[in-house]
Amino acid sequence: MAGPPARGAGFLKQRMRAPRRAGLRGAGAGRLASAGLSLVCLGMSARIAPAVRPAAAPASPPGAHLSDAGVAALPSGVRRLLADLSWLLAVQYYGNRRLEGAPAFPELGALVEQALRLDPGLRPAALVGPLLLAERPPLGAGEPERADAILAGWIRRYPGDFDAVLLRSLLHTWHLRDPERGAALLAAAGARGDAPPWLVAVAARSLTGVGARAAARELWRVLLERTDDGRMRSNARTHLLQLDALDRLDELSSLARAYERASGRPPRGWEDLVAAGLLPGPPVDPAGVPFALDEAGLPGIAPQSPLAGHPGR
Repeated sequence: MAGPPARGAGFLKQRMRAPRRAGLRGAGAGRLASAGLSLVCLGMSARIAPAVRPAAAPASPPGAHLSDAGVAALPSGVRRLLADLSWLLAVQYYGNRRLEGAPAFPELGALVEQALRLDPGLRPAALVGPLLLAERPPLGAGEPERADAILAGWIRRYPGDFDAVLLRSLLHTWHLRDPERGAALLAAAGARGDAPPWLVAVAARSLTGVGARAAARELWRVLLERTDDGRMRSNARTHLLQLDALDRLDELSSLARAYERASGRPPRGWEDLVAAGLLPGPPVDPAGVPFALDEAGLPGIAPQSPLAGHPGR
């Protein structure tokens, strides 16, 4: 396997000239998590040369003394090299603090923000930096609002970077405890005409999880219209049937509670509701498999049904 290219003078010239690109080159949060883990590995590599490992972040990030006008006046190549240096210092600072067992990362946010101030197109800082900022100590800086602000600014600049949209949605769901907002971010991105099918599917599942079934249905139908992939189309149809099943379960739950109020006990089986005139017969899900009814009288999709494993209930 060929190794990375040598980084000599030619690399520096190319680095100074090359435009930044924020295009999507993959799918899902796995790659973003891997990027975060790779930063930890980079920090661990400081063990190789402990004598040169600094104990703390620099007094100020590269170029921090410059005004916005001063930054804008710099040649683009200089700005990008200073941005790379600031991001490298952020990575080194995080790794060293983790190795030393430090409980906090007070300088991490300033280093990440300065890297993006110098080069607003520095994608690793914009996507991986928030991962480290959002994690609670001792794994990260515990600053999810700051992380969200960085991601929001990046998405405003690059609205087609759907990896960033997914990451921001996960941040709202996990760190800011706002799954509804996370689902809404995905839904807005999934409704774009250039949204990849994987994002539409993730958005639809997220909406189902927070109870927004009508919006989820719309996205699954959008996916059916946009893709010719057989597996994706089959998955979309299955999820549409699952949503129908969830609606039916709500109706059956209401009937079961009505029976319990009238008889003083939960139904032991569907035959109780049939005998009470609440159902014409044992109900089946959209796949034709009878719904289950547990000992507490709560209905559900049977484990043997192809619709089992649904989100949102």
